[in-house]
Amino acid sequence: LRAGDRLWSAVKMPVASGKALKFPVTDPRFASLVTWTDFSTFLDRLVDKPKLSMGRKDTVNGRPAVELIERQGARYWVATTGKPYLLRIESKHGNLNFVEYQSPMELGEPDPKDVVDLKS
Repeated sequence: LRAGDRLWSAVKMPVASGKALKFPVTDPRFASLVTWTDFSTFLDRLVDKPKLSMGRKDTVNGRPAVELIERQGARYWVATTGKPYLLRIESKHGNLNFVEYQSPMELGEPDPKDVVDLKS
């Protein structure tokens, strides 16, 4: 998992700043992070939101969008033209932008010097 400084500060892990974080997905200390990295669990979290209210309209990542606000304050921005793709999630911990839908993506392992291993 690689994330920005704001997230690592929020979860009190500044040692991970600028690094990839490696941890066992079964370790209960990282359960909340695992829900954000497992795509099906992530989608379940989005779909299971009990109450969303309509917010304002704006442009997000260059696309017209509408804001949906949950009770706890997180904001979900959804495209209003073309397919209703999720464009951004905003929370007290920072923003998560979704871009380049339907684009090919190449994944690889980070250089070992850029990894913080938390298996112990």
